[in-house]
Amino acid sequence: MLKFIEQHPDYELYNTDGYYIKEIPRELIEPLKGLLIGQAESASDLKRFCAIIAKYIPTSPSTNWGWDWVIGDLDDLIWQLFNKKRFSKFMDCLAELASETGELDDINDILGDVNIGYFLERVPYEGLIWQLKNPIDHYAESINDSLEELPSIFESTREHLEQAKLQLARSDKSSRARKDALRDCISALEALLRQISGENDFRASVQRLISDDWGPKAVLRDATSIWTHIHEQKPDVRHGNPELIDLPIEETIYWIDRINSLVKYIYMKAE
Repeated sequence: MLKFIEQHPDYELYNTDGYYIKEIPRELIEPLKGLLIGQAESASDLKRFCAIIAKYIPTSPSTNWGWDWVIGDLDDLIWQLFNKKRFSKFMDCLAELASETGELDDINDILGDVNIGYFLERVPYEGLIWQLKNPIDHYAESINDSLEELPSIFESTREHLEQAKLQLARSDKSSRARKDALRDCISALEALLRQISGENDFRASVQRLISDDWGPKAVLRDATSIWTHIHEQKPDVRHGNPELIDLPIEETIYWIDRINSLVKYIYMKAE
């Protein structure tokens, strides 16, 4: 079973619409405890649940045997895990508890009741997988794709893309954040072109690559087309320009995805 962080490495950048996607609400604790107690037929069952929870804290499992004593240990361990404030670990624990009890629907029900933005799904050959609920958008997907295989020699490009991811984390709350994310992606493209061409200017970099027959003209000229549109039609993407133009999230993602498709093409061809 994959760990939560392996399935959602950038969950802290996800945007939310009223769901918990980065923290566990206190309201989950009592329903979770009640579910586990309800599934236990003996103190031995409760001790198995305690051992699973203890593993994610980590701490020693319960050493008691009486029903009431083990319930006390269960309560204590759940709160210990909660107080660690390690969201991904808590989610891993929930997935293992769901696997142990077999009560997938009940686990999903209590998650839904407290507005956690994920649900567990059983996938053939993969086991239990954490899925995002529909209202949540993870806007940084194309940036992640670019970063995943970006060669280390393109350090400046990487820095700009990492900054763009941080800006996207605030994109649902701030128009300025959306524009800054777009600006950082443009800067990443510019840094990449300049490094490959050896030129110090965006347009000159594109022209050099075209002149050298480095790649298809239509693809390379798309870089100039994007650059021109952003700087002429969205001038306040640049800091210091007083003109304010709206940039909806849908348009932001369109341009970011388009830029990152070009970034991936360029660095893959450069290898």
